[in-house]
Amino acid sequence: MNSNSCTSTAVLPLMACLCLFCHISAGRDPLRPSLRRHSRPRSPTVRRWAPRSTGRTGTELPPQPNNPELDYTFDGELQIPTEFGAITYGFVLRNGEELPPPFDFDVSDGSIWLNGQAICAVDDATAPRPDLPFDRWQEVGETPLLASIRVALADHGLLVLESGAKPCVVEGPGALSALLVLSGGASVEQKLGKLGGIASDGAKQVDWASVVETFTPSSTFSERLDTAALYHESLTGQKRMGRQMLLVGGLLLTVLALGGLFHFRPVPQDQLVVKEVASRTALVCVALLMTLNLYDLVATVYTCVPGGVTELNPVARKMLRTPLLLSLSKLVAVGGGCAAIWWFRQQRVASMAVWWLSLAYTVVVFHWTVCQYILLV
Repeated sequence: MNSNSCTSTAVLPLMACLCLFCHISAGRDPLRPSLRRHSRPRSPTVRRWAPRSTGRTGTELPPQPNNPELDYTFDGELQIPTEFGAITYGFVLRNGEELPPPFDFDVSDGSIWLNGQAICAVDDATAPRPDLPFDRWQEVGETPLLASIRVALADHGLLVLESGAKPCVVEGPGALSALLVLSGGASVEQKLGKLGGIASDGAKQVDWASVVETFTPSSTFSERLDTAALYHESLTGQKRMGRQMLLVGGLLLTVLALGGLFHFRPVPQDQLVVKEVASRTALVCVALLMTLNLYDLVATVYTCVPGGVTELNPVARKMLRTPLLLSLSKLVAVGGGCAAIWWFRQQRVASMAVWWLSLAYTVVVFHWTVCQYILLV
């Protein structure tokens, strides 16, 4: 009778520790970062909706009184916006000619339109992706390709349009490097060599030979290029500061966690006052777990926004798009596991389990810090 009760109470803390460790360590693989390691936040100056600029079929409704900028069309029983706001940032090259902003995109008649001209058809490559939580394309005329174009241009990116070819999107620093090379005074061979060395998927798909021969900047190109350079310089400085803070914080937490764990080691079997020492060890380990989990949450939210981390857990992969949901889920899971461990804190098995869990989690945090903020810089 007593042996069965002891066995059951010993298994519960081990199960709690196992579930907690699986939750906090199974999702991320910092050795497999995605190619987009830089943040691509949507510019706050890009309006989500804007007044209509082209004619539409359907019954016109007057502007809504609460927001006179919105104009709707009636399509069956739904009243949905038919256009997004024009984009005033970024660079667009059409057959070598640099177009001045604004850039007004639209989806209609099975094609994506730019300023009233079709640039590509909506095919399987630009159809809605199954992993998106909502099918926004059917609701507001948005496709993954068009969404990536909007985000890239809002981030001072580059869109290259060539006749008979699919639009190529060059993002972030790669776009700035390409524009600086195109506007420079080097020879054609030197420009092609520099453009071919740009580490970007979109840049590798562009026919730079044709672009270099036909490149014609607009009257506002130089001014907007200076603005884009200042933007990327400021963004790079902010990212560098954030990465340095996370690096220093991760290393300090690793040192403090290892020092605390080796100071509060689990007690041997024949030592007296086992309950008091086990409670103290469990308290220290629970505090370390909560602190390390908070750091892990901050680092994950900071890195997952640009897609700079590969999430292996399919459930957590969907949560990465909602930092609030991710934070609540991690805090609830870790808090529940720590509460279960604290409930059995006076048992030697619980103290040993949480000690080894804290040690393993410390190694995971150190591995994440080194791989993400040192080896991948």
